[in-house]
Amino acid sequence: TAKSKQIRKWSESEIALFKLSGNLVNNAYSRRIWEHERERFKTVFENAAFGALMFETNGKVFYTNRYVCELLNLSREDIVKKSYDSIFPLEFEGNRNASYDKIMEENMRESFELTLQINASKVLTMLSNAIYIKGSATGKGLIAYTFSDISERIQQEKATRDALNIVSEQNKRLLNFSYIVSHNIRSHASNISGIAHVLAEEPEPEIQRQFIEGLLKSS
Repeated sequence: TAKSKQIRKWSESEIALFKLSGNLVNNAYSRRIWEHERERFKTVFENAAFGALMFETNGKVFYTNRYVCELLNLSREDIVKKSYDSIFPLEFEGNRNASYDKIMEENMRESFELTLQINASKVLTMLSNAIYIKGSATGKGLIAYTFSDISERIQQEKATRDALNIVSEQNKRLLNFSYIVSHNIRSHASNISGIAHVLAEEPEPEIQRQFIEGLLKSS
């Protein structure tokens, strides 16, 4: 009918209400997506054979997996009370270079080494990767670190380098020894050769006897 074809003019209050409703729906959907992504991350990382730590951009632990709990011998509740610099002390250069503010600046990093504080007397070297996950429905970004313990490999590499250094030093000593022996033998061999040539050409018996004594002495 003609009445149904009339254009409806919405009031400002109705438009504002529609916008508010749309924002509420969008926020609810975004929150739902974020919760789904968070659960997906947990499923992937929880039982992984490597460490996984997520930090909020202020450095506070947001999530940790079971590997880290077992490595630090701490409960999940105790770990989430910690901060980045209490787990990865900034006194170690690698930890400063891979801190969450650096990750946010560079967005993503290649593999690098971190030093993990186990306790006051024990630290481990970890091969790590990190990525900055931009803001979620809560408006907070996250820094996700994954890492594995390479302390044993580092120790083995050091032991190998030390062994190579020892072998290299021994080779140098053997080479020096061979130079000394070669020089000493060459000196006497030259004497023996010279006396033998003279002796072969000397007809006098008395002089031959003297040369023979010199030959015996040199040999």
